[in-house]
Amino acid sequence: MKQMATIDEWIASQKPGTAFSAVDLPRGLPRGSRDVHLAKLAKAKTIMRVMRGVYCIPSYSKLLGESVPAGVGEIAKAIARKFGWTIMPDDEAAVNGLGLSTQIPARTRFISDGPTKTYETESGVVEFRHRCQRETRIEGRDAKMVIRGLKGFGRYYLTPEIVTQVAKRYSDEQWRAICEESSLASDWISKALWNEMRRRNEIH
Repeated sequence: MKQMATIDEWIASQKPGTAFSAVDLPRGLPRGSRDVHLAKLAKAKTIMRVMRGVYCIPSYSKLLGESVPAGVGEIAKAIARKFGWTIMPDDEAAVNGLGLSTQIPARTRFISDGPTKTYETESGVVEFRHRCQRETRIEGRDAKMVIRGLKGFGRYYLTPEIVTQVAKRYSDEQWRAICEESSLASDWISKALWNEMRRRNEIH
């Protein structure tokens, strides 16, 4: 019972909109016991089941007048932790995240060092596409977004003007950090980022 209380305390300490699975919980209980306890909490509506094995702390929507599940991005992170994958936004999602497109994708896609998989969740469809581990080792959130977003334009359609437009969102220090992480990206992407860094330095 004490171990169950520890899990309840952990859940109570999380922010609304947090997605998680049994692997995120405090250790000490067999996996099966954790799954059973989570199922009981979901039945009691203390937490919300968003897909098999993944739950969330629901948020209350004043607009809808009801509890709503975690966002797709949070659910994707929980799935990745559950299976031990490293993920990052795919080209289309990154382009949207950079404000370079207003098109709303029908499903949220990520690239992953795990297998290619698609999941139906309470917040929408999440798709993971397998890519080489080199790309998924990029750690910085901004670097992931910028590199994937610019790569989405393609080598022969990415112009210096597009790179400059994206770079305006970041300080010199932030942009340099992004450039340094681009060593894990394709050579043409890294070159485009460093060219923008040199242009900035010339202006200053």
